[in-house]
Order: sequence, then C-alpha cells, then structure tokens
Amino acid sequence: MECQEFSENKFPILERVNSIKVHYRHAITPEDQTIKIIVSDQLGNRLIENVDLDLIYAQRDFGQLIAENDTSISFALKCIWSEKKPFISQINFQCPCNNFIKVIHKFQKYLTKKELIPKMDSISRILDITLPQKQSAFLWGPRKTGKTTYLNEKFVKSHIIDLLDTDYSIELSKRPAILREQIIALGPDLLKAPIIIDEVQKVPSVLDEIHWLIENKGLRFILCGSSARKLKRGKANLLGGRAWRFEMFPLIWKEINDFSLLKALNRGLIPSHYLSNHYKKTIRSYINDYLKEEVFDEGLTRNIPAFSRFFDAIRFSHGELTNYANIARDCGVDSKTVKEYYQILCDTLLGKMILPFNRRQNRQIITKSPKFYLFDVGVAGFLCKRVIEEEMGALFGKAFEHFILMEILAYNSYQEIDFDIQFWRTKTGLEVDFILGNGEVAIEVKGGKNIHKKDLLSLQKFHDEFKPRKTYLVCNEKRQRKHENIHIIPWEIFFSELWENRIIW
Repeated sequence: MECQEFSENKFPILERVNSIKVHYRHAITPEDQTIKIIVSDQLGNRLIENVDLDLIYAQRDFGQLIAENDTSISFALKCIWSEKKPFISQINFQCPCNNFIKVIHKFQKYLTKKELIPKMDSISRILDITLPQKQSAFLWGPRKTGKTTYLNEKFVKSHIIDLLDTDYSIELSKRPAILREQIIALGPDLLKAPIIIDEVQKVPSVLDEIHWLIENKGLRFILCGSSARKLKRGKANLLGGRAWRFEMFPLIWKEINDFSLLKALNRGLIPSHYLSNHYKKTIRSYINDYLKEEVFDEGLTRNIPAFSRFFDAIRFSHGELTNYANIARDCGVDSKTVKEYYQILCDTLLGKMILPFNRRQNRQIITKSPKFYLFDVGVAGFLCKRVIEEEMGALFGKAFEHFILMEILAYNSYQEIDFDIQFWRTKTGLEVDFILGNGEVAIEVKGGKNIHKKDLLSLQKFHDEFKPRKTYLVCNEKRQRKHENIHIIPWEIFFSELWENRIIW
C-alpha cells in the first residue's frame, strides 16, 4: 500500500490537537492488541463521531520508530471536516508486537517533539495534584471543567483507562476482575506512575479491585469522575481514606490571561464555553444533553417531569433566599422532595448551598433559608435568560456576585483552607453577601462603579455587631479606598490579594 507523507503543512489539523488518551482493549494475547487513542482538541472536546474517514498511513515519517522496535505499524487518523478545516477525532493503532506500550510512548514523544500538541497559552490551571508514593486520589468535578485535559498534561506517563467506552465498561461490569488482571499485566514502567481511571462512577464495582491493587501491589490511582453520589448511594468502596479528594472547578480569573469580565459573565467559565465563539449553542447543548442526563441517567431521581420543572424553576430563586414551599408548589411535589432535588445538585457538584450566618441567637436574623448558586455563572445566566451587554444594572450585579463567589469557592478548595462561606441577612433587609470563616471576614459585592455611603450600611451594621477581622466591599471602581473600617476594593485587586493569602488564610 502506498504511503502518504505525514506533515504539519499537509495536515494543519495537528495544530489543533491538545491531548492524547490511550485506551487498551482487552485481548487474549499481546499480539492481538488493538490500541485506541482518543485525541481531544484545544477546548478539551472529545471528537469521536461517525463521519467520513481520511486514512493516512504514516509509515514513511514513522520509519525511524518502526526500525527501533523491529515491527510493522500502521495507524489511521479519523478526521472531522468543519468549515473546510479537519479536526483529529481518533487515532487507531494496529500494533502486532510485544512492545506496543513502548511504541505508544514513543509516538506521544514524537508528536510532542514535532510541537503538534500545543497547550492553550492563555490558560494555566491552579489545581495541583502531587501524590507521594503509595498515595491515591479522587478528582471530582462537573463534566467539561477540564479534568481529563489536566490529568493528561500533568501525568504524561500514566496509563489511562476510560470508562466512557461503553463496550469496555459493560465488560468490566460483568467481570470487574478483568481490570486487576489487565493492570497487573502492564509493564513496570507504566506502574510507576499513578494509573488514571476516568468516569469511575460508571462502574462502581471496580473500586474493590482498585482497593486490592493498592493494598497488595502498592499501586497508585487517580480516580476521576463527575459525581460520587452514585457511588455513595450504591454503597461502593470509597477506599476508606486511602485516596485524597480533589475537586476541579470551571476556569477562574487567576488562570486566564487577558481576562474579560463581560465574556466570563455571559459565556461562563467552563473552558469550552469561555473560549468558543458559538457559546450559546454550546451552553444550550451542555444543559440539555448533560446536566439533566447527569441526574436522569444515573438514576438519581425517578420523577423526571417533576425534576425538569424544578430545574426550570431554579432561575426564579437563583442566588436568592430559597423558599422550598413555593418551589414545591410550582413543581407539583412536596417540600421534602424539593430539598432532595437541591441535595442532588449539590452532591453532583452542579451547585452550592450557602447557609445563613448566625453566631448569636437573634430573632431579627434569618437563620433557616439558604441560598443556592449553580456551579457556573454562564450556565446560570442561560437558565435565567440573562444577557449582559454592559457593566451596570441589576442583571450585571447578580452575575457579578455569583462570579465573585465562584472565585472564593475555588480558592478555598485549591488552597485547602476549608473555611465556611455563609451570608448574613436581617428581617429588615440588611444583608452581607459572604461571611468567611466564623465571622472572620465580611464581604459585600456591588456591581457599581461609584460606591456611596448608603451602600455600606449592611457592612457597617455587621461590623458593629460581630467585629470581623476584615470587612470588604468588592466593586467595579477603579481604585481602592477605605471608609472607616470598610475596605472598598476593585474586584481585580481583591482577587490578587485573595490568591496572595491576604484576605483569609
């Protein structure tokens, strides 16, 4: 068969490649292995679709590698043609040799050396997963927040098992011991790095096998998924404290060069949404195809119509005091069921409940009604049918408040500080948006560019009563200033001080 040249100039698609994921299909003998490599683009999208194929045999450019391994190799690029620009979707390797693992690593190094796998220069993730010997970890986070891309870049020598592969996950569900057998069969070089298992919640039964491998073989694992709720409900083995817990959030201000506030508030900070010019279609698809699927397909609720109505009703109470009775009436269920629905969203990391602060007994303070915020400001904006064209107005103010909260939540998790985040509100309407720690720091968020004395009343009242160590009004003014005990601070300066551990530590 005639070979075609494999070059950047002829195939510019390679410039769009961001990460490669290897999946080994189970076979009776090493000689019978078929190795599927999943390739994602710079936005982290898995591009696996049934489209026209363009087969490119790269034996010529791969000649040196073939000679080194003394075997014959062929591989094909599966391409998606969009606006006359093809995207790599899948690479299939047929490698009838005992050294197929070495071949894969050499191929990855080959692409990296040729600079065909560029990183997104505008984004640098803050999360740091560093594991000592014999230490495993869970990495949780909503889909498309960048977990898989992060792990591919951070642990380039790791063997990756993807349970989104339906055939493979069904096979493991029937006989989980296959996983143990396959991992034991890996070479010693691959067993030195943590073994990554993606979407682990799809096959909870493999956790017993992972537990055995940790205890008896001293192996390390990174178990990645979008939710631990299914595992907990099914009483799956969560490894009894043998795995540290990490969480991946959508992008944050500190991770993005040339950050645009309006872009973030309208598109949200899920990487593929923030970076896409077609973000409206992307968010709509994400909500319809994933968010509800995350709940329905995992069997987390049986009353699908009621939950759909509840999901639609979120926009009326997002970021406001939650009245379970009113929402229950709109959804046609009881208040207990509504509370369970909210708990599902929190357990699947799709939202966060902020509880009221009440360090002292006081009948004038609201103590029972929490506030609920979705995990991404863009997703919330889409559900609320919100479009923000300028940095002013009520809609901007609500989105701005949500945006500030998301940065604080990410900071709390990534820095492993674990302080409480609450809000304070009186029955007369005085309110402070966020109380950090046990009243240690008070933060009010205002979207305005001109802060007046009346905007400080709630903060001043809280300061007089609880004497916090620091009191901030985070706003859109250009310069910071101080009024009595209150720091009036532009949001970018606030974020800088936050990540420098000068707000709370």
